[in-house]
Amino acid sequence: MPAMFFLASIAAASSPKPVFVGGCQADIRALPPADSSLLTVFVFLAVILLVIAVLTRWHRRRVARRNAYLSSPLPARWELILRRRVPLFSRLPEEIRDRLRKNVKRFLAEKEFTACGGLRSVSNAMSVTIAGHACLLLAGRDYHECFPGVASILVYPDAFLGREHTWNLASGTEIVHPAAPLLGEANASGSVVLSWRETLRASVFAGNGHNLVLHEFAHHIRPSGSTLLAEIETGFRRLRSNPSDPVLDSYGAEDKDEFWAVSVEAFFADAPRLREFHPTLYAALADFFFLSPADW
Repeated sequence: MPAMFFLASIAAASSPKPVFVGGCQADIRALPPADSSLLTVFVFLAVILLVIAVLTRWHRRRVARRNAYLSSPLPARWELILRRRVPLFSRLPEEIRDRLRKNVKRFLAEKEFTACGGLRSVSNAMSVTIAGHACLLLAGRDYHECFPGVASILVYPDAFLGREHTWNLASGTEIVHPAAPLLGEANASGSVVLSWRETLRASVFAGNGHNLVLHEFAHHIRPSGSTLLAEIETGFRRLRSNPSDPVLDSYGAEDKDEFWAVSVEAFFADAPRLREFHPTLYAALADFFFLSPADW
């Protein structure tokens, strides 16, 4: 009996009591609890905004550090290497030379160098030399990116064995040709492979129309413009019919991609003779690169 009285008391206490408003009884019910899913959404949005704010601040600091790095003077030892190993560097107009310095710094900050084939390491002198030659291609104007398709440079002491991959269009199968000695290679996977001995030849035997670094990095620049593309088409057909050209290497007769790379080599490494023997091709390249090496 006492237990039943206790339970009845609890029930009576928990049940809503009548409230009289203006002489009439009003049914006052408890308000529903707040929706917890709405609170979760607010917390989630707050976290997202916080993450965005943190990433934005980090990005701004990174850009500021990068701009400070690019605007700072080129280290004196790098400047000396460029003057010794990149023959065109000392002949460049100051504005173009300054742009080359910035591109070299950007190149070295973004690209990874790997020693291969028994080469113990890629020294600062080697990496600056490679960057100096490659960045000649970008010296004519300001680019937002520095060879975005290239992530790494693999350096061998001398020629290396490489396998050429082609496709049989009829069967749709890949053909791997036997390994053959190569001096350089530009891969679509994002790497450029170089023989250091051949790279160094461009520093010693300047002006002979050959430059391995220019050739391989030209493959990572897509030619554009109706005039230039027409010159490549015409020049390729002419070289294919007569490979004994006084300026252009006969390797350019392999295909139009190689003709483009060979033309870029001659444009920088044998500019006066290219302008003399192929004036329209030279003019098209000068318009594309915003440079005129024959005038330096």
